[in-house]
Order: sequence, then C-alpha cells, then structure tokens
Amino acid sequence: PYTRLPGAVRHGNPQELVAVNFDAPTVDGWTAKALDDQRLAGLPEAVDAADYAATEPPAPDPVLEGIFDTGDKVLVVGSSKARKTYFILQSAIAIASGQPSLLGWTISKPRRVLVLQFEIKAAHYQRRVFNTARAMAVDAEALRGNFHVLNLRGHEVNADTLRAIARKYRPEVLIVDPLYKLLTGDENKAEDVKPTLAAFDAVTEETGATVVFLHHNPKGYAGDRQTIDRGSGSSVITRDYDAAIYLTNHKTDGLLVLETVLRNYPPQPKQTLTWAEGCFELSSEVPEEANSRNKVNGS
Repeated sequence: PYTRLPGAVRHGNPQELVAVNFDAPTVDGWTAKALDDQRLAGLPEAVDAADYAATEPPAPDPVLEGIFDTGDKVLVVGSSKARKTYFILQSAIAIASGQPSLLGWTISKPRRVLVLQFEIKAAHYQRRVFNTARAMAVDAEALRGNFHVLNLRGHEVNADTLRAIARKYRPEVLIVDPLYKLLTGDENKAEDVKPTLAAFDAVTEETGATVVFLHHNPKGYAGDRQTIDRGSGSSVITRDYDAAIYLTNHKTDGLLVLETVLRNYPPQPKQTLTWAEGCFELSSEVPEEANSRNKVNGS
C-alpha cells in the first residue's frame, strides 16, 4: 500500500493533507466539508430556541429610554437646513453630560460620546459646541472625558478606518455626521451602501457602541412621502436601523416635526420642535408636516 505523505510526490503529483478528522467517506466529501467550514467561519452557532424560551433575557441598556439602546444603529434623517447637526450636537451634549432628558426622552445615565464630523471647519464646530452648551446651561466640566469630537473635514475615512477609530476611542455612542462622507460609491446603489452599513454592524458587535448616522432627504416635500420612505438614496439606508429619528419641516415655517420609527419599542407620538435661543425645544403646535398641498406657493 502507498503511504500518503504531505510534501512527497507520487506519480508526479505532490501529496497534500486536505484535512483531518472529517466525517466524510470520500476525498470529495472531505473537500466539500472543508469549503463549507471556510464559508461558515466567523458565523455564530444556531441557538436552540428552547433555551430562549426557558431563560429570562438580559435587560436592555437604554441610551434614550424607549427609543434606543447600547449597540443599536440609529438613523437620523432631515431636510436640508433643518439644523440636523445642531439637533445631533444637542443630543450628544445631553447624553454625554447625563441630562435628565432630551426633548422629553429620558436619558438613563451619562455616556461616552464621540462625534465624527466631516463637513464643518474645526473652529466653526467649536463655536457650535460652545454656543449650544451655553444655550443648554451645561457646564464644560460636565462634558470632561465624556464628549469628544474628531474633526475629519478633508480626510477620507473608509469602513476599516471607522472600525479602528471605534476600537481606539471606545465610545458608547458613536455619531457619524453625515453618512454620505463615508460612502465610497453611489448612495442610490444598494451594493455601494452595504459595506458602510456592515461596518456599523461590526462596530456595534466589536465595541458595544451605539452608532448614530445622519442622512438627508431628497429635494421636494418630505411630507409627501411615508415616513419610512424619507431619506435619499437606496432603500437599504432607510431600512437598516434599530431606531430612526425624522426631522421634517412643519407646515408652519420655522418649526420641525419630530417622529420616530422604532424596531424594539412601542411607537412614540409625533412632536413639534421649535428653535429657541440656540437649541431645540418642544412646541405645543400640532405636529403636521409640510407637503405639496398645505404649502402651495410657499405659503
């Protein structure tokens, strides 16, 4: 009998060890199983649902109670000039400093927040932080060590760099402002958008951080579309989240309608926001979005 010896040559053919301890009757079976194992590498094992049914699940760790938790992906969508950056900056300051609430949403405790901002010069962003914190009556020391800004205007950041940033700074809430600066292709093509969204998934799994990403509406009245159909580009963007926050122009100029779409919590009522002395506040106005019927000729 011939001996199979890796590295030896038999009949002009080098011998190789395909695999060991494979429960397969033939070499072809061994090879197929080896390929399957490669394809499944990195995937979790299936869970017996009986264990789920028999075991109390872990309690969630909410960032904003009833809205989103640690490790979630959160989409924020707004129209041009709707002050999305100010909204997210106000949110970051409230969460990092542990304010009791943010626009009626309860903040469970202070969190480490990192904002990746790609559009505004560093000095102007500093001015926004300075003015917003003062408008919110938040002392600078309340943010010390809990709120960091990475000014990335003029820098290219891809999915791998994003993951490296998250591993270095270990934020509990990572904010990307805006999404399109991370995209390397066409936001209208699902295949170009998916790598960035997959990177968000990787960040949440590797670090436990919540990833919040800002996106924009296309031209026209966002109020003419269903809430989940707002946001420009591929529908993949406007479906791949655990919570979505929509800032839509109100039929009354100067106001916004705040609406959420939530995967893990009950629906929340719409609210109206007003801009008052440097930050957003709740308004008593009925939340009614502007659309092509109630804003005829811009009235």
